[in-house]
Amino acid sequence: MDYLIGTYTIDTKAKGLYRIRATTDGLPRCNDEAIALTNPSFLIRHPTLAMIYVVCEIGTTPGGILVALRLDEAGDWQQTQEVSTHGLDPCHLAISPDGQWLAISHYSNGSFLLLGLDEQGAIGSRSWLTSHAARYLKVKSRDGRKHPRQQAAHVHAAYFLDTKRLLVCDLGTDEVVLYSLPMEESASVIELGAWSLPPGSGPRHAALSVDGQQIYVVAELSNEVFRLKMEKNGTLSTRNMGSCLPPGRQGFSEAAEIHLDEARSSVWVSNRGLDSVVQIPLTSQARRSGNVAWQCGAHPRHFWMDASVLVIAARDDHVVQFIPRDTSGRLLLSRQMNVEVPSPVCILPLT
Repeated sequence: MDYLIGTYTIDTKAKGLYRIRATTDGLPRCNDEAIALTNPSFLIRHPTLAMIYVVCEIGTTPGGILVALRLDEAGDWQQTQEVSTHGLDPCHLAISPDGQWLAISHYSNGSFLLLGLDEQGAIGSRSWLTSHAARYLKVKSRDGRKHPRQQAAHVHAAYFLDTKRLLVCDLGTDEVVLYSLPMEESASVIELGAWSLPPGSGPRHAALSVDGQQIYVVAELSNEVFRLKMEKNGTLSTRNMGSCLPPGRQGFSEAAEIHLDEARSSVWVSNRGLDSVVQIPLTSQARRSGNVAWQCGAHPRHFWMDASVLVIAARDDHVVQFIPRDTSGRLLLSRQMNVEVPSPVCILPLT
C-alpha cells in the first residue's frame, strides 16, 4: 500500500507532502521529492473520485489554505485548486459520504468552514463559515475554564454522521456540537444539540463506527475517552470510558488521535509526552483487564490502522513507523519498520 504523508514545514526540514511506496522487496520507502506545500497538516480523500484535499495549517495573515489534488494518468498527484479557508490554523478535514461537502476546522479562530463540492470533486462557490466565539463566552460565564489552553474557542475536528448531520469537537468549550447541514433554503448550519464534557477535558478528535451509531471522543487535555450517545427520546448523553494513558505511567501527556477497532471492540489512542499508543477495551469484561500500551516514536500526532498494520507519524523522531498486527490485533514489534520522513503529522493511505 502507498501513503501520502503530511508534514510541518515551518522551521523544519520538511518540504511538503511526501509519498511512501511499497517496493518490490516489500519494504516501504519514501520518495525524496515532495509536493511543495506549507504545513500540509491534514489530508483526506474523496469517497469515489481520485481527488485528495489538503489543509495548509497557517496561523498568520492571510491564513489557512485548502488545496485540491487530482491523480493524473502517470499516477502522480497534481494540484488543481487552491482556496482560502477563511481562518487561522486549519487543522482537520472531513468529507461527507456523498462527496458533496468538505468541513474544515480552524483551531485558532474557533470556527469551521463548510465548502460545497461539484460532481467532479472541484471546490464550488457554496460556503458557510460558523464561529464558536459566542458559544465560548456562554460556557466561560457559566463554568469558567480550567486549562490555560482554553482561553478561547478551539474547533479541532468535524465529522459527518451522514449526509445531513455534522459533529464538531471544540477543545476550548469542552463541547461536541451536533449540526444539520445547510439545505437549499437555509443560509447556515443549524444546531441540533451539544454534548458537554467536563470542564478542562478538551475534546480533540472522534472515532465513529461504520453505521455512525457509536461515537467515541478523545479529550486532549484530560487524557480521557468519552462515549457519546443519542437516546431515542432525543437526549444526548455522555459516558466516561476512562483514561487513555499507559497503565501506571506518570508525567505530562496530551492525547492526539483516536481510532475505533470494531472487530476487536476497542479504541486506540496516541499520546504525546508519554509517547505511546494505547488500546482501550470497550466490553465490560475486557475493561477489567485495563488498557494495553506500546511505546512508539516521539510525538505521535497522528496514526492510521487496519486489521494488518498500525502506521504512526512520529513527528519529533522524523519517522513513520509501520508495525504489523497479528490475527488477534496485537502489535508485532519485532517486525516494526521505520521510514524517515521529516516532521510527519498526518497519514493518508492511497489504496
